[in-house]
Amino acid sequence: MSHDATNWAIQQRGIKPALKVVLWHLCDRYNPDNGCFPSQETLAFDAEVSRSALNTYLDELEERGLIAREQRREKGSNKQERTRYRLAFEKDFVAKKPQNPCPESGHGDDEAVSENAAEPSPENGESRVQNLDSNPVREPVNEPVREREARERDRSGSIVNADLIKRVQKFCTGDGYREGEWKKWSSSTIGHIAKRFAQLTAQEQQLACEWRDAFLAKCKRDRVTTPMPVANYFRDKVWEMLGEADKAAVRPVAGGAPAVAGGKVAVPVFGPAFAAARAWALLQGPVYFELPDDLRDKVASTYEVYARASVTAALNYRQKLGLMLSEDDELIFPDDFEAREWERRKTDEGYPEVARLHAAAKDRNHVTVEPAFERLKEFCEPVPVGSDMWERWRTYHEDQGLPFVPTPAVMKVVFFPKGGPDGLFAFERAASAVMSMERGDDDAIQEK
Repeated sequence: MSHDATNWAIQQRGIKPALKVVLWHLCDRYNPDNGCFPSQETLAFDAEVSRSALNTYLDELEERGLIAREQRREKGSNKQERTRYRLAFEKDFVAKKPQNPCPESGHGDDEAVSENAAEPSPENGESRVQNLDSNPVREPVNEPVREREARERDRSGSIVNADLIKRVQKFCTGDGYREGEWKKWSSSTIGHIAKRFAQLTAQEQQLACEWRDAFLAKCKRDRVTTPMPVANYFRDKVWEMLGEADKAAVRPVAGGAPAVAGGKVAVPVFGPAFAAARAWALLQGPVYFELPDDLRDKVASTYEVYARASVTAALNYRQKLGLMLSEDDELIFPDDFEAREWERRKTDEGYPEVARLHAAAKDRNHVTVEPAFERLKEFCEPVPVGSDMWERWRTYHEDQGLPFVPTPAVMKVVFFPKGGPDGLFAFERAASAVMSMERGDDDAIQEK
């Protein structure tokens, strides 16, 4: 397999999800040294589609110039070998040229001529075409893709799509995890691993990720050089077999988060320590920045780029900045444009630490924060997503021009400081005391 190849597949835009799944599995079978040679049976199994649907998808991918199929025969015996799939990112890739269709039938090459004798079929009289209705062998009715996906979603809560595959890749490579890469995880295909992960419930997926590092740490203590395959970890739900001592090994004795490089700790996203770090970053106010003196000229230049791209892109840009157009298609800036733009950029760019936490919350299970925020967990409380308190916090952020927390995909609650927006003063006082103690400890270490 090749990570570059699968990443390339994920980056393709403007194609149907089913096409992207087939393209991704082709890339998953790609070897940089040898190429891509999966059998149709394997590819249909990986993509969870019928052979007939697979051929339709492959035809469309070839028509779009994303793949090219190369039929090969064994030298000497002329025996047909597996098809080689050329992918568009390969250096020697040549897109398949479309044939000129027959003007009579609309299929194939207009110069093609049948070599069969013009003798009628003994079954159908003068016709040389077999009557398929007389064929007693019937192909099974394939379950529609949407119905199958709905059934699988009901059973496991997830289907194998690009987002889930990206999440599983980070699990395997250790992106955002303390224990780093899962050794020899690539001995299995990412598609097979993702299928095992998708068969878990949403809660089981969360627990599998939460106790991943505890399992790998136990393997190290037990001198296991190569842990079990990742797919088996998901299949056997190994995290349920971990003892309290195994779980405690990745936490400080006080029950906090595991320490990582740089003196920070890894904490669950949307949890109490995450909330404390986020609230403290917001209370510190935005970082200093200045608007350029030629702001309006730069906005006008950017708008011209969008206008050349598409009418929709230009419209969205104007709406984003609150601009109008004159009869001569010139931008009309409101008198308070600079003040409004400063407020907009303050929300988008003025809180880099909050932006880091939010980015981690979108596709990871943990994020690193200062250990001090573990001490502030008791000053935070869970807020159900969509509740009245959730809406109070959303309104507060909008009124203050602050970036609001991203809506979680799985979590049903997100932690905020206790007491709603009215309780922020108490939280700030407690946080200031804890941070002062931290600074005092740092000063004491420096004096030694």
